[in-house]
Amino acid sequence: MLLRRIKARLNTLLMKLSIICAPILRGKAFNRPIAILIETSAVCNLHCRGCPVPHRYFQKSRKSKFIKPKDVQKILSLVEIDGKRHCDTFVVNNFGEPFLNLDFLSILDILSSYFIIFSTNLNVRSEHIDSLIAYHEKYRNISELIVSMDGYDQGSYENFYRIGGSWDKIINNIQKIERTALREVTQLQLLDNGDQEFRERFIAFAKEHRFATRIKPLDASFKKDGTALYTTNKCHFSYQGIYIDSDCNIVSCCADPMMELKNANVYNCQSWSELWNGEAIKKRRLALSKNKNLFDVCRQCQGLNLITSNKWLTAKLQKMREA
Repeated sequence: MLLRRIKARLNTLLMKLSIICAPILRGKAFNRPIAILIETSAVCNLHCRGCPVPHRYFQKSRKSKFIKPKDVQKILSLVEIDGKRHCDTFVVNNFGEPFLNLDFLSILDILSSYFIIFSTNLNVRSEHIDSLIAYHEKYRNISELIVSMDGYDQGSYENFYRIGGSWDKIINNIQKIERTALREVTQLQLLDNGDQEFRERFIAFAKEHRFATRIKPLDASFKKDGTALYTTNKCHFSYQGIYIDSDCNIVSCCADPMMELKNANVYNCQSWSELWNGEAIKKRRLALSKNKNLFDVCRQCQGLNLITSNKWLTAKLQKMREA
């Protein structure tokens, strides 16, 4: 555990030094990615307010609706190349519901030696949850399971954000998870609209079932009116990880439903260096770290500035600029 913490801190230092030296390094990242995010499904069984998945423009942006096991094996062949593992964690969903991918559990089997993070709306067949529980009992590698609920009873669930879901199905699946070791890594998520009573009742529901909660401000970081609402102009998200969509495109940000920030394709990569520091990827990374608002999709997002979050490195950066 101590060794992992030391490695993580060294990796964070390398990441921030890569950002500080970005103009010199031309966008190259010397750190390892914290996680690789794979869009296992580009479809969903709900029609939630504000979600791009049900819309035609989103569906037209993907040729393949589901990533395949052979695609994940191709990704692993690059991650594990030369006998060295370059990342330890996979996030196995983004916009869609992962359990709609009939190969989802096979993909989890392929990734059984990695830490796994994913979210689900739990509006899935109980057999899927039984298989997931059995998987976790065998490998104990799911480090975080996020349940997108946004409700504490049938009325609140159906009238707030989630549209088209079954509360009874959710409760049945929650009760299954509650009785197993999977409960320990599960968080019930609420998109918080500022209603204090709603939030308190949601937290009370989670406590009743012995689950942790994850409160996420509704639309706090992403605006959908197409205007540049944020004055911040730097984003370092692409130094943290890799996002691969259902077509195996390498994209600079997971909050890009239209693939405006698409850089390359996994099947055009022959090495880890090409996957993590390919020429197009470095060029985009450098551009985003200079001025993310050059890209339409990024104007609507506050971005992720990894330098201003560290006072010591910020001071060093300021001195470098003044020198």
